[in-house]
Amino acid sequence: MNSSVISPDSNLSRRVASYVAHSVFGKHTAGHPDLVAYRGVQALFFEVKTDKGRMSERQEKFREAMLRHGIAYHLARSVEDVQKVLSETP
Repeated sequence: MNSSVISPDSNLSRRVASYVAHSVFGKHTAGHPDLVAYRGVQALFFEVKTDKGRMSERQEKFREAMLRHGIAYHLARSVEDVQKVLSETP
């Protein structure tokens, strides 16, 4: 068994998410959102920023690409922002 796969490395989640994003989105991984949630087959993308935080140019381009394809993309500045989206999403 490969010990690097089951390592308690604190960066494991980030590495797995990066691998999945690259595998699924290929060249569009730059600017990938912080969180992805699913409601059935619908993907919900969330970029998490503080009140003063701004999306980078790459994040804006990724957002625009997802919206062009009909994929829900949200800017979350609080837990309440996410709760509102999830409560409104069928």
